[in-house]
Amino acid sequence: MRNNQINGSEHSEDLKEMIRNHPSLHIIDLSNSESNVNKNKLRNMGVAAIIDGILESKKQGHSLISELNLSYNQLTKECLPHFGRLHDKEFVRLESLNLSNNNIGPDFFKIVQPIVSTFKILVLGNTGLNN
Repeated sequence: MRNNQINGSEHSEDLKEMIRNHPSLHIIDLSNSESNVNKNKLRNMGVAAIIDGILESKKQGHSLISELNLSYNQLTKECLPHFGRLHDKEFVRLESLNLSNNNIGPDFFKIVQPIVSTFKILVLGNTGLNN
């Protein structure tokens, strides 16, 4: 779903339903390429929907999603507490998170600390971590 016109305020419920109802998903890539930075605009509302969809798929026993790429999606630090909700290591298997080119600011590690140790890959380029 990379480089599409997916908007968090318009498509949140659809995103949540898709993730919840397709527990076999392993990778969610809603990123934008550098040449298409204004395609997907999930914003913080879209992140909430994605996390809700993952958590609501608990009926399956555990989430198979191991990779989440949300680069260039106009995210801010307000989306970070949603990631902290993925702290159940028995259920969540997220190993790779890409939030690059979003303005998440310097509070990332403080807010998302409970799940950082579960990642094998964490991409945070151009996110304002040092602001």
